[in-house]
Amino acid sequence: MEKSTKVMGAAGAVAAAAAVGVGVAVARRKNAEAAVFRVRSTPEGWAVSLDGGGEPLSTHGTKKEALSAGRKAASRRAPSTLVLHYSDGREQKRLTYASD
Repeated sequence: MEKSTKVMGAAGAVAAAAAVGVGVAVARRKNAEAAVFRVRSTPEGWAVSLDGGGEPLSTHGTKKEALSAGRKAASRRAPSTLVLHYSDGREQKRLTYASD
């Protein structure tokens, strides 16, 4: 890196270092353990929660609204899985979201 610093100048070296840092962050994210989100029925309505988290991330009046919110949350946190449950608690479907 020392040789390329002399050729590109200080601004170029900072940009190169930032690019390397971004590459490391992307690599870590791709190798990260996938987050698991769930859409479940609760006494308050349909809730979106994250495994290992405390309170639900959000609560909705309908399953459709909760599914929409869960999809958005899972896609932002890819790699992840969204698990949809029936109102009796049984697992209905799993949707997986891959990181770019």
